[in-house]
Amino acid sequence: MKAYIQFITSTNDYSDSPILELETPSKVQLNKLIATFKSTSPDPAKTVIDFVIFATTSGDRAVAIHDSDMVNPEALVQLHARVPNVVEFVYKKDDGKIDWRKIDILEEDKYCVKGHDVNDNNSFKSFKKSNIVGGKMIKA
Repeated sequence: MKAYIQFITSTNDYSDSPILELETPSKVQLNKLIATFKSTSPDPAKTVIDFVIFATTSGDRAVAIHDSDMVNPEALVQLHARVPNVVEFVYKKDDGKIDWRKIDILEEDKYCVKGHDVNDNNSFKSFKKSNIVGGKMIKA
């Protein structure tokens, strides 16, 4: 089946991405692909590149990129590009060392924050809130 995907933002700070034509076995596979895809770029044009790489590694094929006037609007799936939520804080490790951390939060609960560590090549990490000095996180 062919699907047409475009990444958009909820603000007008960035333009929409080009429309990606994707060959996928079924709508179920498409929904699974969309649900598991994560990008840290708020720019829809960069997000579509990340999606092409992700889809290719998942076994789906990105066939072509189109302008919006070439695709029937009813066949188009529009997805929001994720806006990064970057915070900075001082973190006291279990061994007593203190570090300044800068992360893009993807998940948060009452015990920890999880996300991409900007200081460590965007590696996914988890930080205990109890180890954040003063319990303060500053929006970057």
